[in-house]
Amino acid sequence: MNKLLLCIAFTFFGCINLYAQKIYNFKLDPPQTKIANSLYNSLSVLDYRGDTTSIGFIFEGIMDRYAIVKPATPVSDQFKTLFNSVIDSTATQGKLLLQITRLVFAERENTMDYDAYFNLRANLYSKIGENYQLVSTIDTLIDKRSFSSPANELLKSANEVMSDFIIKNLLVKSSGQILTYYDVLHISNIEKNKIALYKTAEYTDGLYLTYQSFRNQMPDRQIIVDSADLNSGDIRTIEGGGVTKKVKANDIYAIVYRGRPYIASEGHYYALNKMKNDFFFVGKATISYDLVSAIAGEKTKSLGINLPKATFEIEIDYKSGMFIRLKKVPDAKPAAKAQSSN
Repeated sequence: MNKLLLCIAFTFFGCINLYAQKIYNFKLDPPQTKIANSLYNSLSVLDYRGDTTSIGFIFEGIMDRYAIVKPATPVSDQFKTLFNSVIDSTATQGKLLLQITRLVFAERENTMDYDAYFNLRANLYSKIGENYQLVSTIDTLIDKRSFSSPANELLKSANEVMSDFIIKNLLVKSSGQILTYYDVLHISNIEKNKIALYKTAEYTDGLYLTYQSFRNQMPDRQIIVDSADLNSGDIRTIEGGGVTKKVKANDIYAIVYRGRPYIASEGHYYALNKMKNDFFFVGKATISYDLVSAIAGEKTKSLGINLPKATFEIEIDYKSGMFIRLKKVPDAKPAAKAQSSN
């Protein structure tokens, strides 16, 4: 899959546009501060998102209508303006490259309150000759909840996070692996090659409660399976003293059985397949006409909502383990018939 075309974009984003007729012009406000002796005096920006023209949506105005958040000027230009506003004549000749891989707002109205989210994922590199070296990275989620729309508070916090990420690294030297520009463009593959789940072709049998244990290939429990079809048989964990306990799919992240990985989603198990260094499955997920469930990650049930479900082709985010819904597909029975990975 072409990573340049994939950001947090979903098939139901078009549904938002039907309701989000208003536009909120986002502007990154430079802080009233100067940093002396900055190690860098120039900033380039590589906006790695699939859609650079919009950054999600919020509720806006007294009628609480959805508004698409669009940058007043390109996000890359806004970061450059911010950078130039905080350095002074004491800055040395270093050059920075900011790579933005995720920048998105989302808000949802509940029965009694509102949820609003902002997610930023970016890398900051120092240019070393024709190559690059990492200065810092950020992957942060801001979560605001209020009885009235917390959009203004969220926008203010997001502004501070973006500004602080640049400012706090002006005095930080780069370190670690030297990267070519090609490496920077394919940084996700370099990062994946450091993750046990992506490096191996042989997966460790067992139960995984979280994505962290799954990505490290360190099962939380051993399992006993009494059926070739994981969705119709019993799956039990082996507890202390040899006692067994029935596993509920809603309580875990994944299992590996006979060397084959399966994702647990919406009470079922789905075979996980690897293609071009990414993991995908086809399975049930809750339909939501906002981005909240995707940004918050993990499982939609954690958001406490009860919406219709449909079958999607879903990618696993390699950093967080969250489900990225790529496209809706015809409904099908859960595909989790146990078989050897060979």
